[in-house]
Amino acid sequence: MIIFTSICANYLHKARTLADSVKKHMPDATFIVCLVEREIREEFKYASFDRIVLAKDAWEGNFNRFIYKHTIVEASTAVKGQFFRYLFSSYPDENEFVYLDPDTYVYADFVELKEMLKSRPIVVCPHLLEPGNIDMELSSTAHGVYNLGFLAVNHSDEAKRFIDWWAERLYLFCYDDILKGVFTDQKWIDLAPCFFDVQICKHHGYDFATWSLMNCDMTVEDNIYKVHGDPLRFIHFSGYGKVIENCMNNWLPAGDHPFRDLYKAYSLEH
Repeated sequence: MIIFTSICANYLHKARTLADSVKKHMPDATFIVCLVEREIREEFKYASFDRIVLAKDAWEGNFNRFIYKHTIVEASTAVKGQFFRYLFSSYPDENEFVYLDPDTYVYADFVELKEMLKSRPIVVCPHLLEPGNIDMELSSTAHGVYNLGFLAVNHSDEAKRFIDWWAERLYLFCYDDILKGVFTDQKWIDLAPCFFDVQICKHHGYDFATWSLMNCDMTVEDNIYKVHGDPLRFIHFSGYGKVIENCMNNWLPAGDHPFRDLYKAYSLEH
């Protein structure tokens, strides 16, 4: 399995923490950083990074002409489609390709995902798996039904067709412009199940995140964390800091809670 993240240098500390968690639970996975910078400095390198690849070196076309139009967040997301293409050509014998946002932490092997990718070309995770959080439902309609902090594909013709479509859209329209129906790389994927053979992952242990906290039913027994009975695979700590802390205060019951323990441990490590 190839796992990669896309960052500018300001997120290197988060990528290092993610890489350590991947190596701990999936030591056979190859972890690659797509770096949106001019050069790879010596201090950027890290033992858990199998490779660092500059986005411009994986780019098809004039990278400088493309990238200047984007903010730092837009830039880090705009390169993801073409970087998937680069990985397809660089690892022709690999069948499993996974993108994770840098503010993600892995807690167990992706056993269910590996099984899905044997037959399904594209796997996405919705922001929400349960109704009831109206604020987050409205946010999903604006920012995208599926969270692109995670995306998995296999090495099939259908997956390549999807990546080509997505990469072309990101080349033209990867902006934070909700009024025009665009939110970086993410909003485009609302259309993906209409055009391609997409598996919507409804396993509660994948892509657990800030927006998942309300009525989350997280438990722990014998050091195994579960969400609605599904074993926890990874958490996306989106909005780390005040956003997550406000959501914990508003949506979690008072007192001890497994997510509070995991958040504290992540804070100490990252």
